[in-house]
Amino acid sequence: MIKKYRLPLLLFFILLLSYSIYVLLIPPKKTTTNTLPSLESKPSSIPNNFRTIIPISNTERASLIINWKQTKIIDPERQYFSYDAKPLLSETIANQIASKLDFLESEKKILSHNNIIWRSADQQQILLYTPTEEAIAYQNLIPPTSSKPFVEEEVSNKALGIIKGLLPELNYSLGKITYFKDSLYSEPTTNTLGEIAQVSINQTINNFPVVPDNLSNDYTITIFLNKDLSIKTFSINNGFISAQKNIYSQIFDFEKLKTFPIDSFVSLTPLKLTKQDLLNNGSSSALTVESIEPGYIGISASLVPVYLIKGKLKVDNFPQFPDSVIYIAPMSY
Repeated sequence: MIKKYRLPLLLFFILLLSYSIYVLLIPPKKTTTNTLPSLESKPSSIPNNFRTIIPISNTERASLIINWKQTKIIDPERQYFSYDAKPLLSETIANQIASKLDFLESEKKILSHNNIIWRSADQQQILLYTPTEEAIAYQNLIPPTSSKPFVEEEVSNKALGIIKGLLPELNYSLGKITYFKDSLYSEPTTNTLGEIAQVSINQTINNFPVVPDNLSNDYTITIFLNKDLSIKTFSINNGFISAQKNIYSQIFDFEKLKTFPIDSFVSLTPLKLTKQDLLNNGSSSALTVESIEPGYIGISASLVPVYLIKGKLKVDNFPQFPDSVIYIAPMSY
């Protein structure tokens, strides 16, 4: 079952504060055999955790009803090839990021399971690289120096500029920008009232977004900016540094998708705790699909085509959630 308490900023703080427990309790990730995705006529090579269950209790599950009637289908190619891929993050890349963030070699410490942490001398900046999770996260506690309101174009350009400066020259695209008054516990607000800007960035292949294989979010990169456009935190999950098309492909088939069992659909969108609690304790939920488009997910050493399903969620008789959510489903089943 996939947990959904996944606010990126909150998880970052929890990771840093409980790290000593993490390194003691979490065993090294087992080596995974690199397998290529299957052909259309064979079972899809989707990971075992590519399933979702909405719990009511230990023995019951809430039902998910999907309404396809208003679906806009975005299918520019119909046939989507898989790619052999090399992971983006490595110790070399982590060292380069640390150097670009002005960390010193003396501020670097290697921990259990080859995890690496950099901590500035004034304790105001921390960078953590966890190779088994293919993730890197950064925190900056230096207070912002400006209270100037956010300007959307400046936020977008700054975030993309940060990523292009820290990472190799690859294809990135802006996903969305969300503003918060003080923390992620607050409701989203406007750019003029916001104190924090959350910028979500996709890595793309052939202009199609690539979803992190840990299924914890719908974006590879998340950056939080202060009002002076300095970095508050950022996180990078999975990603790839190179990809080459292989002989395997899947067919975009909307009619077939509608016959998939409900546990084939996995929600990628982190919900606020109040909405998540409502979803967890509801007896039924309904997803009104707005659009479906192709995307990719990294599995082992491959990028495999999937459906990205955007829609509005409603639980029992409560009002429909105002913001759209993203679900993912394998392109073959």
